[in-house]
Amino acid sequence: AMAEAAKTDARIAGRVDQLLHGSVLAFYDLTQDEGERRNEIANPAYAAEIAAMKQQLLGYMERTADPQLANYRKALAGEPINFKMERNNRKKGK
Repeated sequence: AMAEAAKTDARIAGRVDQLLHGSVLAFYDLTQDEGERRNEIANPAYAAEIAAMKQQLLGYMERTADPQLANYRKALAGEPINFKMERNNRKKGK
């Protein structure tokens, strides 16, 4: 339904594109961008806050044995993540 609506509505098309092709890591300033349209992950103005949040999330994922921990570590290292392969492995029980 969203893909169909995106054909005639630019706002919905933008959101669909963001969901399908968005960045693995993202940071949004909700005081300036309530609709989460501008990913500020590379903005130096937010670097300290982003670094702290990355470490908090990493610690939480380690403590809880999060199944996506390896992928998060790859994302932090700037390595590509093949989500399609991950989904296929989960379906196969790997």
